[in-house]
Amino acid sequence: MSQEGFAAKWLVEDYPALRVSGLDCLAKVPAGTRYSGTAEGITLSIETFGAPARGILVSGHSQGCPILHRSVLLNRTPCHVGGTRYWFLCPERNCGRRVGVLYMHPVTTVLACRECHGLAYSSTRTRSRKFDLLAELQVSNPQPCLLLRPI
Repeated sequence: MSQEGFAAKWLVEDYPALRVSGLDCLAKVPAGTRYSGTAEGITLSIETFGAPARGILVSGHSQGCPILHRSVLLNRTPCHVGGTRYWFLCPERNCGRRVGVLYMHPVTTVLACRECHGLAYSSTRTRSRKFDLLAELQVSNPQPCLLLRPI
């Protein structure tokens, strides 16, 4: 979860994800269409409602036990080259962010966006070489402003 020198935040890679890009055929399906799939030991069933699809009903179970039953509204935006792009509206109270991915908490099974879960990307946990160079510069020259010259 955390590494030395970083705040203790869970990573998006630690949570099962529901991506709207996997539902790109929503514009063509009638209301009540069901999708089903299994990933990471969790079986999800998704049913669309509204025509064109205005939302989905997500149900999930793991080892025969129901773990999730949540409706999620969808938002559509037109693409510049034609067509439509779908977005989830985060179902958490007082959020409603337009997002492409919803994450399911592995213990509470709450389905919400990255911000509501307080998740970080793993790429934010790696140190960049430029920070090391900056540290070396500050050690070798305690007054880095002297290195700057007017243009």
